[in-house]
Amino acid sequence: MTIENPELKEDFLFLAEAVEAAGKLALGYFGNAPASQKKSDGSDVSEADLAVNSLLRDKLTAHRPDYGWLSEESEDKADRLDRERVWVVDPIDGTRAFLNEKPEWVVSAALVVAGEPTAAAVFNPVKRAFYKACSGQGSWKNDSPLSLPEVAAPDRLPIIISNGHFRKGNLDKAYPAITRIWVNSIAYRICLVAEGKAFATVSLSNKNEWDLAAAHLILSEAGGLLTTRSNEIPGYNNPNPLIESIVAAAPVDHRQILDHLNAEFP
Repeated sequence: MTIENPELKEDFLFLAEAVEAAGKLALGYFGNAPASQKKSDGSDVSEADLAVNSLLRDKLTAHRPDYGWLSEESEDKADRLDRERVWVVDPIDGTRAFLNEKPEWVVSAALVVAGEPTAAAVFNPVKRAFYKACSGQGSWKNDSPLSLPEVAAPDRLPIIISNGHFRKGNLDKAYPAITRIWVNSIAYRICLVAEGKAFATVSLSNKNEWDLAAAHLILSEAGGLLTTRSNEIPGYNNPNPLIESIVAAAPVDHRQILDHLNAEFP
């Protein structure tokens, strides 16, 4: 990999190093009954989430004190909106799986520049799966480059989706051999699509920017497409960091999935 912009190269390498350290820290809590509580929105937060958040905040903001910060486990401060460059972080995406001792969680972090992810790292330390991407440079799992096939693959790959989607069976009619699976972490689900272990993932519920930013770049650099169900490409570092839905797939499948989805949920 050759990154011509020296500042971006430094940020990418530092981000990957910080996420690797954060993943190792989180792994020390995994399976050891970390303390947890419910947040006001009903989601779980554990002492591991908070410890990982502190590690990443300390490392990344010390590295670039002039960059903004947006994280699930930090108070959102409006000054990030004045920054061109912002770290967007989910300390543990898939906290429920983490607490239930399922290996379906990741540490996820991205550098967003002018609303677009430009460097990304998503690490599942249980699976030893480290996904990375840099804008215009491709994406990798560990040391292997990721590249999605140009032909449709639902006859041999599963879709990662909840059973509540496509209740009228439109997707099953289009893809008779389709298999549905579920994975708790949305960032991990998108990375599995980028890796070619699933042909798509769909979610109709609101997602936060920190859920998607890093995995979005990893999928895009592998040749995939991530949009809302309205076929809009999400931007990042918005005043309200919510994204209404996502459809992530190889371009050859993306349009067909959207068509079937909108037929069921007009």
